[in-house]
Amino acid sequence: MGAFTDSSGKRHGFKRFSDGKAIALDFPGAAQTEAFAINDSGAIVGYYSKTPSPNLWRHGFIYSNGHWATLNYPNSTLQTELSGISNSNLIIGTTIKGSNATGSFLYKNGTFKNIVMPNSNVPTYANGVSPGKDLITGASGYTGFIATCK
Repeated sequence: MGAFTDSSGKRHGFKRFSDGKAIALDFPGAAQTEAFAINDSGAIVGYYSKTPSPNLWRHGFIYSNGHWATLNYPNSTLQTELSGISNSNLIIGTTIKGSNATGSFLYKNGTFKNIVMPNSNVPTYANGVSPGKDLITGASGYTGFIATCK
């Protein structure tokens, strides 16, 4: 799971299989695709942009069984980057305004919830979710955390 840049400068996501073979992942019509996480069922999340760098506008994507879906945070002024997916399809992501991350969220069963570390006055950033337990890892400022979803 990851991304690479081809000789023309275009970014592509990729999935590598256990036999060493790999496939490129390109959201249909996107100028750039980056893949960040996969669950045990093979569902992949990341972001795509219809515009190339440096004018990216990130949209979250889910790729599963050959099908693509967009998942954007419900605020039209914020970009979306999806960074984790668990086996129960809990998805975590980050919102972005301009080139700055503004915080993280989780998405499950059609509902978005902001991830906020208690007693912190700086944005909280989730950067991983365990496949089986829905444990989220991240940081707020210089303080890391592990949280259980409820």
